[in-house]
Amino acid sequence: MKTSSLLGCLLVGHLGLAGCGDDTTTGGAGGGGSSAGGEAQGGEAQGGEAQGGEAQGGEAPSGGAGEGGAGDGLLASVEDVALFGNCKPEIGADPLGGSFTANYNRGTTDSSTTITSVQLELTGIDATLTWTFDVDPEASGVIPGGQSIDVLHTKVADSGSGDKGDITPCGYCGASAVLTVTWDDGAGATQEASVSYDDFPCAL
Repeated sequence: MKTSSLLGCLLVGHLGLAGCGDDTTTGGAGGGGSSAGGEAQGGEAQGGEAQGGEAQGGEAPSGGAGEGGAGDGLLASVEDVALFGNCKPEIGADPLGGSFTANYNRGTTDSSTTITSVQLELTGIDATLTWTFDVDPEASGVIPGGQSIDVLHTKVADSGSGDKGDITPCGYCGASAVLTVTWDDGAGATQEASVSYDDFPCAL
C-alpha cells in the first residue's frame, strides 16, 4: 500500500499537478474537525451545561430562599386593646383589668406560638410606669396553615406588678400608654408587637 501511494504521487508530480494532499495535517479531521471546532470549544464544555446551564442560570438562584422564614412562620400582631385601671375607692395592689386581641396569620403549615411577656408602659408628666402581667390564654393555640385567627387574651387578675414600688396604673389615669407583647414559637423564633394609645382609661 505504501509503494502504490508513493508511485501515484510521483506520477502526479511528473504530470505537473499539485502534490498529494495529506489528510492528517491540512483539510482532514485535524484542522477543522472535532478537535478544534467540535465538541471541545463550541459544544458542551463552554457553551453547554457548564456556563449557560444549571450552574449559572438553572436551579441554584436565590429566589426560593425568600419563600421560607417569615412565610412559613406564624405572624402575630396586637389588634384591639381594652385595658383599664379599676380605681374605685379601695385600690388593690393590682388594679389593672381588661384584655387585648391578637391576630395570628400567614402560617403555611399548622403552627402555634406562646406569649412570653406582656407589659404596659404608662407615661405621666415626669415618669413612666412599666406594668408587667399575665394573660389567659398564654398561647395562640394551633393555627391551621393559611388561616388568620383572632384570639382574645384576658389579663389574669392579681398577676401584675410594676417597677415603681406601690405606685399602680391608677396613678396614671389619662396617661399615654404602650402595650408590648412578645412571643416565642419554641423553635428559636421570637417576635414582638406594640400598640400605643392616648388616655389610659380608669374606672373611678
